[in-house]
This record gives sequence, structure tokens and C-alpha cells, in this order.
Amino acid sequence: MLRYRTFAANLPILVCLASYAAYHAWAASQIPVPVWDGAVYMILARDFLTGQPLYEFFRPLVLPAIIAFTWLFTGVNYEIPKFYPLLFTIGSAWILYSLVKPRKGTTLALLTTVCFLFAAPIMLWTDHLLPHSLSLFFVLLSVWFLSKGTLRGWLLGGLSSSVAILARYPTAVIVFGIFLVFLYQYRKLLLADFLALGVILPIAPVYLYSPPLLLDVLERNFAVWSQIASGEVVFAAPSPHLPIQYYAVAMPQIFTFLVPFLLLSLISRSTYKDSFTRIFAVWFIVAFVTFSVVPNKETRFMFEWVPAIALLSANGLQKAWNPIRNQIVMAARWKRPRNSARVLLGCTLVVLMAASVFFAINSQVSMYRRDYLNLYAGQATDAGMVKVGQYVKSATSDSDVVISDFQAPILALYSDRSVYSLQVVSMDKLRLLLEIGFGTNFRRPTLVVFFTKQSGYDPNVLQQQDFLQLQTSFPVSPTLGTAYIFAFVG
Repeated sequence: MLRYRTFAANLPILVCLASYAAYHAWAASQIPVPVWDGAVYMILARDFLTGQPLYEFFRPLVLPAIIAFTWLFTGVNYEIPKFYPLLFTIGSAWILYSLVKPRKGTTLALLTTVCFLFAAPIMLWTDHLLPHSLSLFFVLLSVWFLSKGTLRGWLLGGLSSSVAILARYPTAVIVFGIFLVFLYQYRKLLLADFLALGVILPIAPVYLYSPPLLLDVLERNFAVWSQIASGEVVFAAPSPHLPIQYYAVAMPQIFTFLVPFLLLSLISRSTYKDSFTRIFAVWFIVAFVTFSVVPNKETRFMFEWVPAIALLSANGLQKAWNPIRNQIVMAARWKRPRNSARVLLGCTLVVLMAASVFFAINSQVSMYRRDYLNLYAGQATDAGMVKVGQYVKSATSDSDVVISDFQAPILALYSDRSVYSLQVVSMDKLRLLLEIGFGTNFRRPTLVVFFTKQSGYDPNVLQQQDFLQLQTSFPVSPTLGTAYIFAFVG
């Protein structure tokens, strides 16, 4: 009987998760080619299995390691990894629901989970092979373990946090803020020791195996990211330095009617007195301030904030609802003419609040559909890129370097070659960069691939260059146009 009641109580969230999973599994299966980063992670997984030098060594390696482990049993398959982000998003939603329910009740837990799942960043980027959902899953898992307040819980919490950081490096900021809240709450040195031990555990095997290897990886990562931040890397796609208020302006556009409830929760003193909501308030504040200061900004970087936004918005909605509910109950008990106005006003406010949540979710679903279509408006078809990749593979050897002006990782995925991206400014700059070379050993490229509608260069102008020799051309898609493949003869 108890099991039946537990199942019945969880039935709404189970139906929600099942429906969400079915829809997004279909959406992920319709993706023609992976996004840039997704292609890179699959290339890294393939490098793990083949023993080749890592295509981009500075990337987080947890997701590629999971993909490579799966491929040990299934063989190299580009379809299976598409569904990994969805699995971790569903897992994150269940952990979030399980965290909120015993502390705030079923209604608030369900509302928080729905706001989380239907947030535009979650809906859009769950369909793509990116490490955000993986990292968020382990962040929430660490909160789950740390909330237990036991030595084993804090050990596993530290371990989960370490995996979350290794899955996506900027998550360290959020994890650090969560650590501070829990350390302030418990104030036990022994728990802090077990937390530190858990953080070190995933890194210890690498360090014990080869201390110089770990230090070399850290040094090279720091050097690369310093060059990217300063704009010194000329062969990487430029990242615009957006203003500090970027996220402050973007949040009302993305979360719409949830923002007032979020602000109400943030300015409420009770939010910080409650040991549970305090965690998510610090989570949001630390992430918002830190990511606003960082020059490189994208809306997908808000992925790891969404649980905090969802809980604080639901908490703010509850704070606004409780006084209205009390007025309605009091007016209903005392049947006086003047109380009818209170009931009418209260019901009106309830309808407005419900409409706010509905329109907030509806606007995020609409934004998801719009961004989904925009994201794939410029994508090539799978068949077109496979054809170009097959030619590149047949015309080069394993040690050759190839340059592409668009979708370099996707071409690298389908050609099984080292393909680097190049933003062409002028023919003189192109020749200079080709002569300098690319990759870790600065090798000169064998082939150069241009997608005419993306590069904006006339194929006739390219053929007139004495350091380029046309090999062949392939129609790719109406958006990308034709792929012209040149040999570098400089």
C-alpha cells in the first residue's frame, strides 16, 4: 500500500519526465550533423581509442571518455552519443525533484522541475552533444550527497563535484560557492577533510601515474586559454567580448514572467535564513556575477544556472501566493459583503500568477523552436559533409593537416583527419598562415577547403592564387553552397 501511494504521489513527475524524454529523443535523432563542440568531443573519443594525439587537448575529457567507453562495446557509432545529454538532463531533473520534495513539498518540487525542464537553455542544448548536462548532473548529485551531512556523503559529494569540474571547467565557480554554503552551515573540520579527499580522488590516479603529465596538461591549458582570451589565436573562431550587462538583459528575454518571482525570492530575507534555499541563492548569485565578468558570453552558458533560477522562481511564486491564499481562506470563513471583494481580488491575482507561469513556459518553448530552426538553418546535410570528408580522407594520409573555413570539427569527424579552422581575412594573410603551419607541430596543410556561401570568396579568385591548386568541388547544401577543395602548393 505504501509503495502504491509513493508511486501515485510521483506519477505527475514521472509522466512529465517520460513525455519530455520521448520528445527530445525524437528531436535529437533528427539532428543532421553535430554542433561544433559535439563533433570535437566525438573526435577526442576516437583519439582515445586509436591512440592518436588529442585533436583539441584543452577540452574537458570526461564526456569523450564516456563516449569512448561506450564505443568499446558498440564500435564507433555517431548516433548513440546524441542521446547522452538527454539522459543526464532527465537525471538532473529527478535529483532536483528529489531534493526539493522532502524539504518544500510535492507541489513546489513539481513546479521547480517543470520550470527547469522547460527553460529555453535546457530545452535547446539538451538536444546537442555538449558537456553542460553532464556537468550539471554531477553538481546536483554533489548537493544531494552534501545535504546528508555524513562523512560518506561529503566524500561522495567531493568526488561528484570533482567530476563536474572535470566535465566542464567553468563549473568550478558554482561548485566553490556551494562548498562555502555547506561549510558555513556545518562548520566541521572533519567533514571538510572528507570533502577535500573526495575532490582529490578523481585526479590522484593521473598524478600518481605521471606527475609531469598533469602539470604539463595544466600548463598547456592555461597557455591556450590565455591566448584565446587575449585574442592572440588567429586560427580560432573569434569570440565577441560582450558587455557586462549581457546576462542581465538576456534573462528577462529568456525567462520572461519568472523573473519577478526570482527577484522576489532573492530580496527576501527568509531565502537566506532557510538552509536549503540559501544554497540555490548563492549558486545563482555566484554564477551570475562571475559569468557576467568573463568576456566570452553565450546563453548556453546559463545551462548550469537553471536549477537555481527554477527553484528561486518557484519559491518566489509561493511567497507571493501564500498571503493571497490566506486572504481567500479568511474571507470564505467570514461571509460578509466586504469579504466578497477580497475573494474576487484574490482569485484574480491567482489567475494572473497562473497565467504568468503559463506564458513564461510558453515563451520559452517558442524560443526553443525558434532557436532550434535558426541553429540548423546554416547546417550542412549529413550526406554532403560525408561526401566531402570521404574525399579528404582518400586524398590525404594520417599525418596530413587540412584547413577548412567552416565547420572544421565536423569535417574532421567525417574525414578522420586533423582539420583546423581558419578565418580568412585576405589572400595575403591566408598565404602567410598556411606557410606558418597548424597543429601542435605547426605542420603545413595539404588541403584547404572553402565553402563558398560561408567564406564569401569567388571561386574564380581562389583559383587565380598561385599557392592554391583546385582539386575538386562538391555541392553540400543550399546554405553552404559548394565545397571547393584546393591543394596548398606554396
